Amino acid sequence: MLRAVRTRKLLRGSHARPHIDLSTAFVVFACTNEEIAELNIEDGPCVRRFGPRGGRRRPLASPHSQFYPDTFEQFRILYALLTGDAASRSLHSEQSAGPGTLALLSNAFVEALAKIRNPDQWNEVAARWLDVGQWQPSMKTGGLATRLVVWAGEAEGARAKGLPVYCWRGPAVPVYAIASGIGRDSYEAYTRSKKGH
Repeated sequence: MLRAVRTRKLLRGSHARPHIDLSTAFVVFACTNEEIAELNIEDGPCVRRFGPRGGRRRPLASPHSQFYPDTFEQFRILYALLTGDAASRSLHSEQSAGPGTLALLSNAFVEALAKIRNPDQWNEVAARWLDVGQWQPSMKTGGLATRLVVWAGEAEGARAKGLPVYCWRGPAVPVYAIASGIGRDSYEAYTRSKKGH
């Protein structure tokens, strides 16, 4: 009983963090036509792949490129903000398998993302996107600006290499952090040092 009361007090307290669903991720990535043909849409681009002889290959995208729990609708709204064009023209060739969905970004979307090159642009677009994008209450401009930095870099790199850019939404892949030390005191010292940076 004491444990239940204490839990309720913690949840009501001002330090309670809002819940963010980390089970579903959204990823923007570039790859060759051959690589996308081998992608298991159900699993997504952040899992290791198997080659024709059974050898393991690196994922098409890093697990660190996952954002939670963005939707295709929010992504289409970004396209409309960047281009002034209809959101329905942002993505092509949408395919689903199990819990995963994959789509190809239009050339106009890739070009618009690649043009966002400085912090003023990232922050300005992020603020507008936050206003119209139906986000969870905890979302801040900085979180959306981070997405724009990552996706703009992906688009610019893909354009330079002549690669198509895709987006995928589905089950998130766990991301692990490596820390050292012994006991809870070491962990708390580690988290304090991170807050100071």
